[in-house]
Amino acid sequence: MDSMERLRFRSRGSSAAVRSRSQILTDYEDDKKYSEVLLDKYLFMFLGAFYTFILFVIILCEGYLPSPRSIGDVAGTTSSRSKQYKLFTGNEDNSQFSPHYLTNRFSEERARNILNELVSIGPRPTGSYENEVLAFDFIKRQLEFIKSQAENVHAFNIEVQKPTGSFFLKFGDGFTSYYRNVKNVIARIGPRNYTGKSLLVNCHFDTVPTSPGASDDSVNCATMLEILMVLSNQNRSLPHNIVFLFNGAEENILQGSHGFITQHRWAKEIQAFINLESCGAGGRDMLFQAGPEHPWIVQAYTEGAKFPFGSIVAQEVFQSGVVPADTDFRIFTEFGGIPGLDFAYVRNGYVYHTKYDRPEFINEGSIQRTGENMLGLIHNILKSPHFNHPLEYRSSKLVFFDVLGLFMITYSASLGTIMNESIAILTVLEIFLKIRLRMDKIYTTVIQEASRLLIAISITLSSAVLALCVNLAIAAVLGAVGYSMTWYNRPYWILGVYFFPALSCLILVHWFVTLQRRQAKGSDWEAEDLYYDAVRVIWAVIICLMTRFDIHSAYLPTVLLLFTTAIRSLGGRLCISTKTKGARLKLIIIHLSSQAIPLVIILYNCWQVFLVFVPIMGRTGAQVNPDLIIGAVTAIIAYICTSYMLTLVHVARYVLQAVGVLFLLFITCLCIVCLSPLGFPYSEDANSPAPQKYIIAHVERNFHSKSGELLLSDGGFWIVPLDHNGPYSLFPFVPELQNAELVECVSHPYCGMPYYLPFVSKLKKSYYLKGSKPKIHTPFKLELVEMQTLNPELRKLKFRVTGPTHMAIILCPVEKVILLRWSLTYSLPHPGVVTWNERPVYFIYYSDGEATTPWEFWVDLEVPSDFTSDQPIVDLTFNTHYLHGSDMIGEDLQELLEKMPPWTHVTAWTSTLQSYIF
Repeated sequence: MDSMERLRFRSRGSSAAVRSRSQILTDYEDDKKYSEVLLDKYLFMFLGAFYTFILFVIILCEGYLPSPRSIGDVAGTTSSRSKQYKLFTGNEDNSQFSPHYLTNRFSEERARNILNELVSIGPRPTGSYENEVLAFDFIKRQLEFIKSQAENVHAFNIEVQKPTGSFFLKFGDGFTSYYRNVKNVIARIGPRNYTGKSLLVNCHFDTVPTSPGASDDSVNCATMLEILMVLSNQNRSLPHNIVFLFNGAEENILQGSHGFITQHRWAKEIQAFINLESCGAGGRDMLFQAGPEHPWIVQAYTEGAKFPFGSIVAQEVFQSGVVPADTDFRIFTEFGGIPGLDFAYVRNGYVYHTKYDRPEFINEGSIQRTGENMLGLIHNILKSPHFNHPLEYRSSKLVFFDVLGLFMITYSASLGTIMNESIAILTVLEIFLKIRLRMDKIYTTVIQEASRLLIAISITLSSAVLALCVNLAIAAVLGAVGYSMTWYNRPYWILGVYFFPALSCLILVHWFVTLQRRQAKGSDWEAEDLYYDAVRVIWAVIICLMTRFDIHSAYLPTVLLLFTTAIRSLGGRLCISTKTKGARLKLIIIHLSSQAIPLVIILYNCWQVFLVFVPIMGRTGAQVNPDLIIGAVTAIIAYICTSYMLTLVHVARYVLQAVGVLFLLFITCLCIVCLSPLGFPYSEDANSPAPQKYIIAHVERNFHSKSGELLLSDGGFWIVPLDHNGPYSLFPFVPELQNAELVECVSHPYCGMPYYLPFVSKLKKSYYLKGSKPKIHTPFKLELVEMQTLNPELRKLKFRVTGPTHMAIILCPVEKVILLRWSLTYSLPHPGVVTWNERPVYFIYYSDGEATTPWEFWVDLEVPSDFTSDQPIVDLTFNTHYLHGSDMIGEDLQELLEKMPPWTHVTAWTSTLQSYIF
């Protein structure tokens, strides 16, 4: 080959090489364009997959429970019942007091055996034989056995308390609680050298009248017995005492705990407490109240719990009064002045206070999880240097929340305030700098830029308001046509009935604005960036408002703002400002990356909200349509979870198709819930019950005049639906209920009905079916023993009351008459928040563990000097409640209950009402 040919060959080779590289670049650019076309077409599908994956991870973590340990796992297999409590073999080295050492010896099997025995007693209302004798004796015998097996290094004492006392409680409509002879069983374990410092661990063994109470609260009593066994079998003494309180009167609205903390001699040495409760069955025990103002005790849980689960959000929601419940936490903090932690099972709230509250609904691993958590917590509290003098370490509240149950984040509320406001202010400053750069670049004015931002903020908020209004309209229509609570038994219908239409509204508002802008040839990505800034300003304002009002749940919007500003405002601006290839794809990836962690935290909390609140909607009373609440909450959550993703609508192309799919899913779900059995709210399924709840009292009522003349005497059935669908859902099964009359609340205090507790504001909508009077064998009577005129303006009335273990007195002084004092409490009488004809109403709730002697009390009334002895000065209502025994359910009431459909749960008893004027 000559030189010329070689040159031509080299030239051809070089040209071929150039063409090859050019082709590669062309192919690369084509791939980029194709990728962006695919991104346009499948953007919403990709976003849906993104959210679905995060939800999948959340559900996976939320459902995790440890494997339960058998008796053999912790002590070696043995068939001897007398040996089943023995935790350690002779060869074990148990010389270390450590969390790992303790938690490895907790056995769910042994705790579950105790649970089964306690539940087998049946319902155990205070005052019943089942509670005062059988359950009391069972727990006492368990404690005595554990004491007999305890190592000699421990001082182990058991005491029985039967306190009598009273207090005012701001629960429901507010009432004075008076109790006599309720029973507490108390055990104390500690070092032989007495330290004078104790940790209190509390549960209650009583139940509501018609529930076996497996989760509320037998499981926690069983857990405490197992914890006590673990602690007593270690051969090293504890640093301080632990008092285990098994109280027998919590369902009487916190009377047992009050009796202990105000009267027992061991109460003076309590430095901190742990309260174990339940509003569901199984799952994970949530820390939902902490403190107050003692961050160290939350820190002890954070560091000691193997499976942390809790949130300041749950605490603030519970303490707001939204949840119709209260716990002994209030008693220990308000009357004892001690810090503590409040835990509760929250899954499967459908069985709460029903016949379905049985051990089989407590998941395997739930008890193990609680036991190991509590042992780790107890260890850390007793070892804490703060425990000796907790009052010296009072500080601001602690913000706490767990992340997927894997770990817990805590910091002081004061630090949270600084972080929240700093992040909000820095974000606003960063947005201001962006505006300044834009002004310098395209020569706009401050007013023009501010107007653009304010318009974007207004449009964003308008989309949220529209979503809220649409959901409320859907809820109102469904309630009006009789399809309320279709999601109750199957919460996933909330997604189709409320979330999809809310999301469609959010998207459509932004799409309408996008179409208008595109007609004006505006830039999509500039608009996307503008609305991104608008969302950040909204969250910054919300953060500042929440922080100023001491709402510590502000950490949620702070997380949203922090990650988006930190990640997107750096990487995102780089992608837009440069002319690099694939900037659009990079920006979307960065945008999603900035949302990953915030969405995990936000969606995790939203999941817990629905997990807890959907079952609660079945016991909020018939006055309010719960669909309005669920619809509103869903719309708010939809905006929170998608606020930043909505900015992508401004650069998307196939928006109407996505909205069409959402609308089609909404219509499909709506048709299913309205036209098929899948929309029926309730379930009698033995594996997953979701009953409709009622209170039905067989009532005898007698109304007397001032002279004692009987004005009205009747009998019948007082029907109190606990949700919006009652009692209409019962008409096909119990036709006579169609004759029930809506109770009016004008003529008499508390609607002239024998309210067990003062909940007339929540349970005002009730019905009365006139019928037979109940047959009652236990005598009941209220006597005016004496009326003294102490001076022309002061009269003392003395009463004697006999009746069942549960009664109520309602006092309503006439106009110008003042209830000065009484023998019921040392403090001044407190009226409730409910009035009658603009007169104050005093509700007195009474319970007795034994009911062996009459109850006597007196009241002093200040009257105008011109009142004569014949003028009435006070209306008095005397209610009795037969919650146990042969008088609880008579033949007529039983006949009515047998007609009730199987998907209902009725809490039923016999009651009387006597109305007097003195």
